[in-house]
Amino acid sequence: MNLGTWNVQGLSTKINEVLREIRQLNMDIVVLTETKKKGQDSENLGHYDHFYSGISKDKRAQKGVSILIKKSLRKYVSSWEAVNQRIIKINIAICGNKTTVIGTYGINEDDTVNNKDDYFECLSEEISKVGTSREVIILGDLNARTGKKIDDQMIVGRFGEEVTNDNGNRLITLCQQNTLKILNGFFQHKMIHKYTWENFDNPEQHYSFIKKSMIAAAEEAFGRSDNTRRPRTYWWDKEIEDLINDKKVKFSKFLCTKNDNDKRNFKEAQTKVRKAITKKKNETWEKTCTQINTYLGGSRNTESWKTLKSLREDRSNNLISPITLEKWDEYFSILFTETRPEFKNQRQDNINIITSPLRITIKEVKDVCQSLKNRKSPGAGQIAPELIKNGTEKLFSHLQMLFQKCINGEALPQEWKTSYMTTVYKKGGRENCDNYRGLTVLCTISRIYGKIIKNKIEQEYCNMEAEEQKKQAADGHKHSSVYKKYNNTDYYVRLGSKVANEKEETADPKEHKVETRVKCPLTTRSKKLSAET
Repeated sequence: MNLGTWNVQGLSTKINEVLREIRQLNMDIVVLTETKKKGQDSENLGHYDHFYSGISKDKRAQKGVSILIKKSLRKYVSSWEAVNQRIIKINIAICGNKTTVIGTYGINEDDTVNNKDDYFECLSEEISKVGTSREVIILGDLNARTGKKIDDQMIVGRFGEEVTNDNGNRLITLCQQNTLKILNGFFQHKMIHKYTWENFDNPEQHYSFIKKSMIAAAEEAFGRSDNTRRPRTYWWDKEIEDLINDKKVKFSKFLCTKNDNDKRNFKEAQTKVRKAITKKKNETWEKTCTQINTYLGGSRNTESWKTLKSLREDRSNNLISPITLEKWDEYFSILFTETRPEFKNQRQDNINIITSPLRITIKEVKDVCQSLKNRKSPGAGQIAPELIKNGTEKLFSHLQMLFQKCINGEALPQEWKTSYMTTVYKKGGRENCDNYRGLTVLCTISRIYGKIIKNKIEQEYCNMEAEEQKKQAADGHKHSSVYKKYNNTDYYVRLGSKVANEKEETADPKEHKVETRVKCPLTTRSKKLSAET
């Protein structure tokens, strides 16, 4: 017998596609989750009977769970029960064994602790009602990550993934209490069958997949912030809040019923909210202006009113910054355009470089990721450095594959070329753009890629420099170089062979091109400064 589960994310427009797929796979019993189907009933869908449980019909569609049973097995179904919008039970005889199949759509990982407690208590209670005389099979999307076997624990198999979450720990506890096993990890599968696998045609698609997966994982673990630090709107009060809540209720009712009368009520509530907000804004503004008039008074009264009215009537007028965005755009466009003759008139030749392909290892990626600083701006893409530093081996593997494609010549993702720029005032007049310093922030993954390339260049340069120094040390006696002390600085004077023969004993650094070596610790490369005297 073939059993399965499928999160369909809304069944109303996909029912034909779902039936075609499960029939093609020859499935006998399938639990569908997040059906968003209202009410509790059963229906015939051709080759399958459909038992569903959802929210009441006067509410907006959400959640929902159902069971599809092949029509030839319908005679073995003794009873079924729609517990709530997340749990449904059906009693059936499978191969002569009395069995209860429980279909469930689990609570979200970022939901409140109370909601999680209620859901798992309800699920545990339904399992207890079955008793010990029947087999229990639980199918569905429980939003749980249970990891792999630890020590002698027999609840989870040893072929699962590495990650666990709160829902996973709760599910393991539930199975321990009811002598159940989580079978996903008891059978070895290929990696392609453990995860939703995607093939990427170019680095742009691969980067989009990594970014989307990381943001989804962060939302699952931490939730989404409502930005509570933002100051409350100055005109907001309890009256406005009640009117907006009333409008939301009427809007939800209209979405459920699609009734003309409910639509009319929603439109009236919407108009009422708009008028109340406009009135409250005007009242608050007049009150603020009166307070400022009282505080200032005297000869500055007219000046204060002119300033406030200009702020109110023309919000695009920037009274704080002396430099407009258009001027900044023009300034940086000119600044970043190469105008130096030595570069502008340089001939661009096609140069073919034959070398061995560069390889980026996972260790290099991990080392650079761990070197990122916390609490830094993520730039474009909004991927915080902390998310990458605490990533799994799978994340580092994906980053390594992405960077390998880029370093082999494939086009970089467009977002890597996008930067956020801000300016910091240094000195002088604030109206002059030259008196500011520009700061640029690239996206986090772009910075990681840049650091990897930088490390490879430095490593290659260090090796070349070490070989050159060894060669110079070995053949130093053959070179026509004269070492002199001049102004307390160590100079190495390089002379041509003809000059060396004539002036080898009396060479003066002032008459020749000299190369200064600044002595540095062994851990730092020596700096070379050339001077013409």
